[in-house]
Amino acid sequence: MSQRRVVALAILAMTSVVSPTFAAKPVPADKAPSAMIFGSFINTPAYESVPFPSATSVAERSISVSETGAWFFGDVNEYALDCAHHYEAQLAPTDGGYIPFFTLGANGLADDAMCGQFNRCITCSVDYGGQKWSNYYTTDTYPAYLPPGEYTVSLRSLNGGGAGDSASFWLAQVDQDAFESMTMYQPVSDSDCVPHRKTWSTRSYSWAA
Repeated sequence: MSQRRVVALAILAMTSVVSPTFAAKPVPADKAPSAMIFGSFINTPAYESVPFPSATSVAERSISVSETGAWFFGDVNEYALDCAHHYEAQLAPTDGGYIPFFTLGANGLADDAMCGQFNRCITCSVDYGGQKWSNYYTTDTYPAYLPPGEYTVSLRSLNGGGAGDSASFWLAQVDQDAFESMTMYQPVSDSDCVPHRKTWSTRSYSWAA
């Protein structure tokens, strides 16, 4: 189990019995993040439409992570992302935990089911490491985490570019020292990730404005 994906923070409260199933995707607090990598923030994060006029088009952004590290939250615009378009972001220097850094587009059976029913990717997400978001007991793949350093993220289209090829999403950075609180599962022991009988069944995040 990757230490990066184990949220090593203190338990803030232990009240309800956990469900050993996938929890709902957590929603961050509506406070200004440390930085918006893609998109903007006015009371809440706002989507940015990133166009790819040609097959060689690249959207590059800089990421500066302080000495405490940073978490990355993101979301896609379900009304702008159909089921056929896909995008991939690479990180330089490469961080071993996320290759690629993230992908956008239908990814897995859950997305395929929604696409078949609604013809748009209403369950699509920012998938770090190209893996569909999920949590399993104490292991969580959302949000992403990067250690201190200077990075460049390069977003490319996998559709060939051209008219109508654009990614609509936002990506926010929250520095570790900006967090006010986080809730998580408490394992039975260091060697047993089955949740303790008294622990939180959902995740929530909050950071300082």
